[in-house]
Amino acid sequence: ILGPSGCGKTTLLKVIAGLVTPDNGEVLYDSVPISEIPPSERGIGMVFQNYALFPHLPARDNIGFFDIVRRHPERIPQRIRYIVDVMGIEVEHLLSRKPPTLSGGEQQRVAIARCIARDPKIFLFDEPLSNLDAKLRVETRLQIKRLLRHYQITSVYVTHDQIEASTMGDRIAIMNNGKFEQIGTYHALYTTPVNAFVA
Repeated sequence: ILGPSGCGKTTLLKVIAGLVTPDNGEVLYDSVPISEIPPSERGIGMVFQNYALFPHLPARDNIGFFDIVRRHPERIPQRIRYIVDVMGIEVEHLLSRKPPTLSGGEQQRVAIARCIARDPKIFLFDEPLSNLDAKLRVETRLQIKRLLRHYQITSVYVTHDQIEASTMGDRIAIMNNGKFEQIGTYHALYTTPVNAFVA
């Protein structure tokens, strides 16, 4: 989902996640209204722009929070090994540190690792790279792309960066003032825009 700040991208993501009730219409998961699915069974993995990590917990417990809540802390080491394999990044050296002591890039790695640890059925990304510098943004973009290729599950990625949208998205939805202007591949949007805003 690509659009300028304030056009409704994050609100839409919250509606999909079931955090905000839509004014009208409904969100369906496999033809079932989201309101009929308990939050614990929705299988949503979300990565926020500001990371949304628990500052008082070390990175290991942030990543393993899903297992801690379900009283299975013994599963955390295995999950962390799996995450390292999937993303091709090292997080072991970060595990004992708390979020305030981590750089923005390190916090983002922990946030993405926590998202994967939930075994999600759908990924939601809310401008996950906007707080990173240019070099780190390129590296993390590659890691997320590798992650999406591995899982091959529905992912909704919100950004205001056109390059990010063109490299990450199979289909891009251009959003403006709470509405979609056009949806299609990057090539289709670029070659046949429906209006001046898309162009």
